[in-house]
Amino acid sequence: LALDHRSERFEEALLDATDGRGVDVVCDPVGGEVAEASFRCVARNGRYVMVGFSAGGGADAPRIAPRPVVMGNFALLGVLLAYSRDPAPLKRMLGANLVPRPVGEAVHADLLAQLERGAIRPVVGEALPFSELPAALERMEARESVGRTVLRLEPTDDR
Repeated sequence: LALDHRSERFEEALLDATDGRGVDVVCDPVGGEVAEASFRCVARNGRYVMVGFSAGGGADAPRIAPRPVVMGNFALLGVLLAYSRDPAPLKRMLGANLVPRPVGEAVHADLLAQLERGAIRPVVGEALPFSELPAALERMEARESVGRTVLRLEPTDDR
């Protein structure tokens, strides 16, 4: 079942498709209002996995209230692969559990090896010349892009 999160009541379609049970796993790269609606779609003992917050993650971003998680009887998980030379100060300052740089580099190398073998394939929605950057950013902000947008750097005569 594929649903557009922008549809007015996608949660109704999800609950209808699961006979009211809800889904076992929600993978949410958006956050914001999508998260609030998605909470109502998680099955008992399900998992809600936050992998991003493209709806905005600044100081004025909405906070997650614990009540829907408790009432829904599901687990809330955050996933972030960010690494730092010294993660300890960031843990103390932000509560962030970043991995040490060697671990991050090993994960990155493994991903590149999988890409080279064809085990994973990135979804490239469009490849554009760098001059199209403003239009590409507008489409991303309006959530009109699908997959990755690749910008090509092309040599110019003024170099």
